[in-house]
Amino acid sequence: MWENPGWERLGEGVASTLIYAGVGLALFVIGYLLLAFLLRRYDLNRHLDEHNTAVGFALAGFFIAIALVVSGAIQ
Repeated sequence: MWENPGWERLGEGVASTLIYAGVGLALFVIGYLLLAFLLRRYDLNRHLDEHNTAVGFALAGFFIAIALVVSGAIQ
């Protein structure tokens, strides 16, 4: 009586969204670790702790770039 064939598709959509979110977060972490590895002489965490605005803006730009790449790859 209350059968709704859309529930299966909803479950698949939620599962794929969670998987893509997990992959995106993993790529963010890998990207940050790669950036920190490439800039070993420049301690990003220390400069962020010292409230260095330039480092904050640079990391924000880096994360936005990673988000655009991941978004393009997923679609």
